[in-house]
Amino acid sequence: MARPIILHEGPATKKWNFPVAEATSLEKGDFISMESAYCVLMDLVSEDATFLGIANGNIVASTGGAADETAGVIEVLLECIIECDSTSATYTPGQDVKYAGENAVVDAGSNDTIMWSLESKATATRLICLVDVVALQKLFAVAATSG
Repeated sequence: MARPIILHEGPATKKWNFPVAEATSLEKGDFISMESAYCVLMDLVSEDATFLGIANGNIVASTGGAADETAGVIEVLLECIIECDSTSATYTPGQDVKYAGENAVVDAGSNDTIMWSLESKATATRLICLVDVVALQKLFAVAATSG
C-alpha cells in the first residue's frame, strides 16, 4: 500500500497537537483515532465515531502516556484533503467513504463515514478525499440550538 499524501491542510484552527498512546508509532498521513484520550493508528471500521483526523508528522514508539504528556505528542489535521488508497469501485464527489484497512477507504454506503470523495472516478485504487472531522459530527458533536 502507498502512503496517504496530504494535498492541502485546513486552517490553523483545524489542526492540533494531541497526546499519543504509549509504545505507538505513527507516520505522516496515518488515519488517527482516539482511544482512552490518546492518538492511535485507526484499525477498525467501527472506530468512525472516534476518528480524529490525519497525522501531520511522525512519531516512533512514543513514550507518551500519563507519566510524560510531552514525550508523545503529534499534530493531527482535523480538516484536510488527502490522496489515499481505495478499494476498487466507482466514486463520485461527495460520496461517503469509510475505513477499509490501513490508511485506505471504501464506499461507505452512508455507514461508518470518515471522509468524502472529491473525485468522479471509475475503478479507483487511489482517491482524493475531503477530511473534516468537525463536519462529521461524531467525535465533535454539534449541539442543537433552540431558536
